[in-house]
Amino acid sequence: ASFVPVSYVEDELSNKLAFDHSTILSDAISKTRMGVEYSRLAAGFCTSSFTVSELRSIHETILGKKLDPGNFQKKVLAAEGYLTEADESERVTATRGRPAKFYNAVPNFNLGN
Repeated sequence: ASFVPVSYVEDELSNKLAFDHSTILSDAISKTRMGVEYSRLAAGFCTSSFTVSELRSIHETILGKKLDPGNFQKKVLAAEGYLTEADESERVTATRGRPAKFYNAVPNFNLGN
């Protein structure tokens, strides 16, 4: 077993699946994409503490499109109760430039609220 891009599954693999498996797979991809947009599902793919950039990368991978970094950061940080700032000792940061802020996801948060 291995990981493959969602686009490969949708474009190349879906027409080669037996029975109704392509429909099942398509439904699963759609529900995952909806979950990423309206819940903290993407944060579940992150390590315990993460940067907004890492979270955006997960959103982009699942949604299959690039997101504007500034708008994404504004939306995520403005969603009250979605993220909490992580303890600085949790992750080691790069030595060049300004260090990125790390966050933790708040359990059971729903962006649709």
